[in-house]
Parts: sequence; structure tokens; C-alpha cells
Amino acid sequence: MWYFYSPLLANIAFILGSTLNINVTFYEI
Repeated sequence: MWYFYSPLLANIAFILGSTLNINVTFYEI
């Protein structure tokens, strides 16, 4: 769980997750 100690990687993971969620909702429409 080393990545939890890196704010930069956490932000990147959050952005990627948000992008995936946006893509999923876009395809569902």
C-alpha cells in the first residue's frame, strides 16, 4: 500500500477513476 503515501499518485489515481466514471456514464447515456 505504498502508493497511499504519495499524494501525487493518489491524485492521479483519483483523476483516472473520475475519468473512467465519466466514460461509463457517457456510454450508458
